[in-house]
Amino acid sequence: MPSQTAYDILRILSLAEFGAVGKDIYGALVRANAQAAGSGVIWIPPGSYSLVTSFSPSAGVAVWISAGVTLSGAGVLSPGEGMILDLRSGLKVNGLSVVDLDGFAAAEALTAKRFVDVTSSVAQVDSVTVIGIAPSAIASAVGGAIASAGLQAVTADAPLTAADNVKVGTGGRATKHTTSQTTLQTTITGEATAFVQPVGATALEILQAADVATDRGRGIVIEGSDGAGAAITETISLDATDTTTPVAGATSFTKISAVYTANGANLGAQNVTVRASGGGATVCTLAGGSSELGADIPAQTREAYCNELTIAGPDANTTFVTVVGIDSTDATARERVQLDGSNPSVVTTTTVFRYVERICLGEFTNAATGSVKTNAATDAAGMKCGVVVAAAAARGDDALILVKPNV
Repeated sequence: MPSQTAYDILRILSLAEFGAVGKDIYGALVRANAQAAGSGVIWIPPGSYSLVTSFSPSAGVAVWISAGVTLSGAGVLSPGEGMILDLRSGLKVNGLSVVDLDGFAAAEALTAKRFVDVTSSVAQVDSVTVIGIAPSAIASAVGGAIASAGLQAVTADAPLTAADNVKVGTGGRATKHTTSQTTLQTTITGEATAFVQPVGATALEILQAADVATDRGRGIVIEGSDGAGAAITETISLDATDTTTPVAGATSFTKISAVYTANGANLGAQNVTVRASGGGATVCTLAGGSSELGADIPAQTREAYCNELTIAGPDANTTFVTVVGIDSTDATARERVQLDGSNPSVVTTTTVFRYVERICLGEFTNAATGSVKTNAATDAAGMKCGVVVAAAAARGDDALILVKPNV
């Protein structure tokens, strides 16, 4: 019989103590199983072994197969009335999901991103990083990390209320899992006649007819597109000493879709004229006392919950709308999309938006109406990984989440 070791006190029996040294380990397993006497863990340490005869542990006994174990021979280890904990593969046996921590390399990717409830863990510095990714990259619930349910405080990616289902949002934060379209703006209205589009690629300048002290140095944002039709932007600041002095930008615009103040505040009493650089033709006029022209802030909600956006317009419309916001990587994004001319006309962005700042309507048919919603192709069921127990009022607040298994 083997001598007593510290393992015995913990009821963890090393198979090496029972004669397993690379040869057929069946006999060693039988002896260790007898020593366990219905309560304990038989540990197979790293190494290469042969198993000629199949073996199952008794009830109350588990066989723990370490990472680094290789088995050859015709024999099979099966749970029987006991249990197999196979850390070589994270094998799920008898209702347990086992993950070998040594099996993760630094910066290794998982096939699906989930919130994971951890009751106890020890991690080496710089060994493992768990992050969230864009939900659109999650095809289903298959793969990724598996965990039992548990309550966790998770940083919110958007305002969340109790009972909201959640998915992984930007940077590992929690955002709302959507099963129906979210309306960002019920009605958008085209403002095309407020803009006289440049004849070709044109640099622009801004000024006021009379100097306004409170507008000196104020930034004016111009949204539009380049010769390839891609969305571009430039912020030009009114002269810092006399707003009647023209200030020219450096970007050439082919189309203009919106103009607004950089800080969202209203202008003073004087209009801001946007014209071709060098005193050329006027493109548009931002009225005194206002803050935007053709640049709607979404009226119903700015939250897109990491989804594409679907824009609808009137029948047979093929004009353009530009969306400005924050995408699912937390970067500023803008996309110019063309309605498809169907009845009614629609278009869906390729950008996955977390948050929408402006809907630019200077190219959308004047007085035409439409709407902006999240994509009709809503979140897959496999992306849902928890439910809100305690709400978060704003992005960056902590919400208490019941993290659910990956089902």
